[in-house]
Amino acid sequence: MIVTVLLGLLVWQIVGRDGPSPGESAPEVVVLPPTLPPPTHTPEPTRTPTPRPPPPTPWVPTPVVHTVESGEVLQYIATLYEITVDELMVANEMTSTIIHSGDQLVIPGLFENPPTPTPESGTPRTGYFTYKVQPGDSVISIAYRFGASPEEIFDANSLTSSSLLYKDDVLQVPVPLFSDDVEASSDLAPRVTNAIYAAPKLLHPGNAALVARQDPVNFRWLPVDILAPNEWYVLRIWTNQGDDPPTIWTKATSHWMETDMAPVEGGSREYFWHVTVVRVVAPTIPGAPRELESASLTSEERRFTWQ
Repeated sequence: MIVTVLLGLLVWQIVGRDGPSPGESAPEVVVLPPTLPPPTHTPEPTRTPTPRPPPPTPWVPTPVVHTVESGEVLQYIATLYEITVDELMVANEMTSTIIHSGDQLVIPGLFENPPTPTPESGTPRTGYFTYKVQPGDSVISIAYRFGASPEEIFDANSLTSSSLLYKDDVLQVPVPLFSDDVEASSDLAPRVTNAIYAAPKLLHPGNAALVARQDPVNFRWLPVDILAPNEWYVLRIWTNQGDDPPTIWTKATSHWMETDMAPVEGGSREYFWHVTVVRVVAPTIPGAPRELESASLTSEERRFTWQ
């Protein structure tokens, strides 16, 4: 009974004391959602920067030293280490071929602690660097120095063989077949410009050498100094037949070219080679291509015949 009365009062309060007029429907009851608590702010997690690996420890070469024994002559020692007498004399600043028992001779290109080859990461590819033109430069000389193709430099910069270059022009230089380590090395050293080493001194193979086709070719040269993390020896090997081996970027002072590049049996092929030092520099504008600098004079050009 009490429940019925309470329900009647509730209906009376909703529709009004007098009830709805004839033909008028009862007003709609709107049920409001419950009050929501204010949103709470979830702070974004603090991003921890990825630690950058420390620069590699510079390689300090320790040359091999030969102690002369009684009866030895320079020709014997040079043959023993597969170098020439001239190279042995230059490395030891000798003006005479006379040697004595107990003399100590530095053997050029050989070290007690050869450098650890830089591991390559990623797939070799073509990368685009920028290069600021210096007095006397031409597209041919730039390609020659960095192991690039003149035709690709022409195409990348919309140039023709008759185009003129001016000091401080900035060119795109497509560099073929380099590893990710070469590109990343620009972040491992401060930006240094205008530091020029002497030209690398080539050791082996000798100029106009003959190499048996079943033997790999060992290229060797003297170090110019302790290279910074972003400095690389660039070994360029080429032929006049258009199918050149890839350009080599390395921290070492030697490189083996295996026999898969040798001519077919009964044939012969003439190769040319030189070495230079190149510096990879971080761009001044974030996101721009990295820059290339010549860090040494280019070595002499040598040739050999594989047959």
